[in-house]
Amino acid sequence: MEGKVSYLYEHREQLGENKRLAEIAYSVTFSIPPDDRDDVEQKIVVDLIEVKKKVTTERYLWKAARHMVARYWEHYYREKEKSLHFRESNRGEVTEVDWQYLSASDGTDARLDAVAILSTLPPRLIEIGLKKLNGEPLTNADRLYRHKQRNKLKPNRPTGRICEDEKQKIVELNRKGLNNEEITRATGRSALSVRNVLKEAGLNSPYQSQIEGVRQEKEELVRQAYFVERKSIIQIAIETHTWRKTVRQVVKAGKKEMVATV
Repeated sequence: MEGKVSYLYEHREQLGENKRLAEIAYSVTFSIPPDDRDDVEQKIVVDLIEVKKKVTTERYLWKAARHMVARYWEHYYREKEKSLHFRESNRGEVTEVDWQYLSASDGTDARLDAVAILSTLPPRLIEIGLKKLNGEPLTNADRLYRHKQRNKLKPNRPTGRICEDEKQKIVELNRKGLNNEEITRATGRSALSVRNVLKEAGLNSPYQSQIEGVRQEKEELVRQAYFVERKSIIQIAIETHTWRKTVRQVVKAGKKEMVATV
């Protein structure tokens, strides 16, 4: 390697078990301008110490360090919409450097951000991601772990009773033309809570009104068949495609209404 040896690399023995991290940082940063190199090198070592707490494989540490350097160059040339692409040997030494102009839609920022996020993920989640990438089947334990990790990343929904201000907001969103799903996303409340608030305000959706109309029509058919046509509960259930339990409930409610009117 050419150039002046960095202070951190020269005193790497003082880092103890993190000595190897200084060597990695030195190998991937020698193409960085001298004025910035020491700072970048130190930052890489500090970041790798955090990464090492979760992933200890050296191959991954090299990859993380190289992506940190890529982020440096992306920031350095952001205003010119340039990105520096460099190829490295197995030891992480830069063997070739070339420039490439990128458009704003290239997605470089997104890729680099994804790499930064990747370095903070649990090792097992990374292993599951590699399995998916390589087309390997996931075990039930893998799927369960991935599901739990996904839930941890989801924003917490509001809990407890809905206050009057929230109810008013839900009603206003409904009157502005938002459907229940859109209101659920906007307020963070469950779909059931949104439906209950709208029902309380007399603002059931047309779909819910149709369901209610069909239910009432079927109940009327059941009453007609039982009290007027004298059909059995089993026969009514078969003809109306209704559960026998539901037929009994309708009949029971009808009997109570008849008693109340006598």
